[in-house]
Amino acid sequence: MKRKVLSMLMCVFILLQAVSVSAENASADPSDLITYTKELFSIGQSYDEFDYTYTLDEESGLTSYRFNWENIGNGLTVTVSIDENKYISYYNKSEQDYSGLGIVTPEEAGASAESFLSLVVPEEYSGNLEREAENRGNKYYITYRYNVNGIPYEDGLFSFRVSRYSGEVIYYNAPVQCPFSLNYPEAENIISAETAHGLYKDICELVFEYRDYYDRQEQGYRLFPAYYIDDYTSYMIDAFTGESIETEYYEERADASGSAAAYDTAEEETAKKDFGLSKAEIASIDDKTDILTAEEALAIVEKEISIPDKTNLRSELQKNSDGEYIWRISLNSSEAYISMSVNADTGRVISYFDSSGVYESDTAPDYNIMLETAERLGQAFSGEMFYGTELEYGEDSYENGLVSSYSYRYIRTESGIKYRDNYILTEFDAEGKITEYYTIWNNNIIDFPDTEGAIGLEAAYDSFFEAAVPVLAYVKTDTGIRLAYVFNYSEVCLDKQGGRIDPYDGTPYTEEEEFTGYTDIEGSRYEEIIKLLYNNGYYLERSEFKPDEPITPADFSSLFGIRGSQTEQGYKFNCVSDKYYGENLTRYETAEILASFKVETKILSSDVIYTSQYYKDEIAPEYLPHVAICYILGYMTGDSSGCFNGEAVLTNGEAAVILYNYLTS
Repeated sequence: MKRKVLSMLMCVFILLQAVSVSAENASADPSDLITYTKELFSIGQSYDEFDYTYTLDEESGLTSYRFNWENIGNGLTVTVSIDENKYISYYNKSEQDYSGLGIVTPEEAGASAESFLSLVVPEEYSGNLEREAENRGNKYYITYRYNVNGIPYEDGLFSFRVSRYSGEVIYYNAPVQCPFSLNYPEAENIISAETAHGLYKDICELVFEYRDYYDRQEQGYRLFPAYYIDDYTSYMIDAFTGESIETEYYEERADASGSAAAYDTAEEETAKKDFGLSKAEIASIDDKTDILTAEEALAIVEKEISIPDKTNLRSELQKNSDGEYIWRISLNSSEAYISMSVNADTGRVISYFDSSGVYESDTAPDYNIMLETAERLGQAFSGEMFYGTELEYGEDSYENGLVSSYSYRYIRTESGIKYRDNYILTEFDAEGKITEYYTIWNNNIIDFPDTEGAIGLEAAYDSFFEAAVPVLAYVKTDTGIRLAYVFNYSEVCLDKQGGRIDPYDGTPYTEEEEFTGYTDIEGSRYEEIIKLLYNNGYYLERSEFKPDEPITPADFSSLFGIRGSQTEQGYKFNCVSDKYYGENLTRYETAEILASFKVETKILSSDVIYTSQYYKDEIAPEYLPHVAICYILGYMTGDSSGCFNGEAVLTNGEAAVILYNYLTS
């Protein structure tokens, strides 16, 4: 879709010379729309700066305006997008700075969103908007979806953000094109969901491959074999014809090998009297004694790829996160920019890029020559890695139908099962010239999970379609609004026995239920604080809060948003060094966690003297700084007798009070 955006700050001459279609559709004087918008949203004279732009949608012929108001005194702004038919698709009002917890309730936020909808959606259509979701956090997030005769419109989302402090709608986003005026076909004489299931099974590609997951506890990638629908496959079936509706979903991972390396910082030693080399400096020099020079690294690439012009050569030695030295070499001539990266320890070529590719040609290059070249580069640059791969060939085409590039992707394979996230890629331009070579390969992954006993594709298809339930929906395509069965294949992943698992980490899949509040806090002395925290996005995802029961370290971590993980030794908080916590937390341990999370370690271990003057009972020496800091910052206080009671176990309700203090002090 082509759009034409003109700034109203352009000179009068350019406006007078605008093409006729713009002159006919774009209002030269949008005064009425400005006045209408100001009255609708009560935008007063305090907003003393104003500007606007407009866009002509050549497909619909409609002109849309974006109005921008600003209060110079306080910097607050209001932005509104509105078309010539007074359809409003965007609203954003900046919010003044607030601190602490907001007191607006979910019911009040919902009423605010409903009131806003009554302003921007005609009454005859408002009944077709179905509330879909609500999320709490620093704002209330509320969404509605447009339905026609009970059938959802996929692109018909109306999203709100409501301030938890003022209760105002501060953000609104709707489909750019007004969904109310679109032509929705009647759902008559359509195929059944069961028929759509069968048709989808014929066109989709269910694959059995290795997927990976980064395990924070183990600090590394973990593989798991899984059945899932290949991402290149269409996911919609036309409800009338049974045809697949083509969509493209492809997300390329960042090049783990070729990305900017993280520098290792050697442990700093204080130089002695003569400023001689420290042990770390000497070790760093010795570390580089046996590595390749930049010239040697470049020569390895040139054995396979000719580089005639070495103008403006630049090389830089970096160290990646695995402790390997990498040469980054670039050449910038008048003809092209060429870059490459080579492992300075092993000589393995990680990547190569040439910007001088040609991406349109009437004649196709020889496939076999490109294949031979890709294999030669894979063997020469990647060595043993190349022999554990399987070829996947692809072409990219321009709109005119000509092939613009060719790719030879060699995917890492173990016992016939692909690990798609590790591969060696060689690309050629439209004339068959090498333009890119790179590898994404995790050398730390050696062991692949056993796939013995996998049920096979046919049985997996049956399991898959029990989970991939088709939903009848209106979808927008290049040919207009179509009625289609939409499959949620991206959310379905099966293990080797056909059981549904989480697509991100391979754990057993559980259906998430929307959290609607606790069932056991009414009448509790902590009720109001727990509700206030819940409305601000701080809650435990379970039906009961259990205010008078001891809090576990995991629940404390979840409630406070302090990172931690469960280990065999106990619960480990990231902010506390080398300590594991048992089944329940004491008040001492709570002070230790909060103080460590809030202040620098050197403060806790400094010579500053802390005493137990804040409490009447004696404080254990190892917890003195933590207890003092939590008292000074207002996080924790003692009982009515002025005692801290550090050995006492902390309850969920007491944790809620501490969290309230933590957020408001």
